[in-house]
Amino acid sequence: TLLVGISSIVLGSLLGGALAWAKLSQHKILNYLAQLYIYIMRCTPSIVMLFIVFYGLPALVEAVFEENIHDMDRAVFAIIAFTLLFSAYVSEIFRAAYKAVPHGQYEAAISIGISPWGAFWHIMLPQTAVLALPNFGNSVINLLKEGALAYTIGLIDMIGKGNPVVSLISRGYVSFVRGTPIVLQILLLYSLLPSLLNVIIQALGIEFNIFEQVDPIYYAIVVFTLNTVALLTEVFRSALMSVLSGQLEAGMSIGLSEFQTYVRVIIPQALVTALPGICNITVNLIKGSSLAFLMTVKDVMAVGKIAASFGYNYIEAYLDAFLVYLILCTIIQLAYAGAERRFGAYR
Repeated sequence: TLLVGISSIVLGSLLGGALAWAKLSQHKILNYLAQLYIYIMRCTPSIVMLFIVFYGLPALVEAVFEENIHDMDRAVFAIIAFTLLFSAYVSEIFRAAYKAVPHGQYEAAISIGISPWGAFWHIMLPQTAVLALPNFGNSVINLLKEGALAYTIGLIDMIGKGNPVVSLISRGYVSFVRGTPIVLQILLLYSLLPSLLNVIIQALGIEFNIFEQVDPIYYAIVVFTLNTVALLTEVFRSALMSVLSGQLEAGMSIGLSEFQTYVRVIIPQALVTALPGICNITVNLIKGSSLAFLMTVKDVMAVGKIAASFGYNYIEAYLDAFLVYLILCTIIQLAYAGAERRFGAYR
């Protein structure tokens, strides 16, 4: 688990930094290629990418180079898949954090004789890192959790083996949800919640068979809601921290209430920084729904696996699922891109 996680984080961060640079550059071809790559990777569920890399890469290498890599360590396939996915997410985090730093600081540094590289390294990068850290931490934790999916290609990881009070509670909740794989949350909730509810219903003397009369989709909604709430708290927190605290004081000094200052001044600016992170989480939620089949919910992934089992056409089924998720996530990303342009006026 650590080998796959750390390797994917390091390689994905390097690739993500290069993608962020390409997307911020004025070179149209680089910009377009980076956007295309990020768009495709963010639209691909982790489990689908794992299967495509695990089944498709050996077939591609064998067809092009006539080399057999079917016996290669499964950890290599997992690292390749998670590196490709992680780089797309962190590139958007790096880009949003860099744009949140006032560009005038870079120009001021150049005007006093500091080289462009020195201005970037000593002034822009430290501030970018501070703004990027919360969302980067979200992505790292999410990657480590998704590493649990490596068992689906036969990699034996840990899954294969087996006020102050309010602040403390919220931190504990966020830490628990962010620190456990979504696949483990699904399996635990789907195993425990129906049994717990059944005990309560029987104790109340209600005639209701919860195991047969409750659609599993409701359990899926509960799991994904709990998981998403924990991730969004960090996105909102980091976005609010990117807005100078002096603006709250300035708003209140001219007669605005604290609520009015937040609604009219703080939140519009914070949304600009938060939108890429929210988009990442939304897309990730759509892709994560591919795990709902573990709760017998017939989603896109479940239908694909059932269809593939008749003729053992697994690559074709996973590519079909990939196209469906690509279309869904395209709509979401276009909506968020429009929102980012709209709220960019508040930057």
